[in-house]
Amino acid sequence: MAIPGVPDLLGYNENQFFFTVELKISTAKKIRFSPHQIAFHKLHPKNTFILVKALASRHQKLDEYKLYEGASIEQLVACGSSLDACCSGLDACGLLLASLGAS
Repeated sequence: MAIPGVPDLLGYNENQFFFTVELKISTAKKIRFSPHQIAFHKLHPKNTFILVKALASRHQKLDEYKLYEGASIEQLVACGSSLDACCSGLDACGLLLASLGAS
């Protein structure tokens, strides 16, 4: 049984760096969060991330991935996917998470 608000992924990379990732799918600019998810990221602003997959539309040919820091949860709720991400593209997001904690 999951605890409400805990992110979907608990990660640990080769640099022995622990992080969490909340997974979201968006069909519009707005991204939905539960009050528990917002509270988690406010209480744990470090080493937490939100990965948003924007589904392709008629005007957009490919799905788009954006990674946000958990500390930006309130801005993400207010601005949605128009907020600047720390990286875009699934490969770039994976590389960023893999590089966390590197000296």
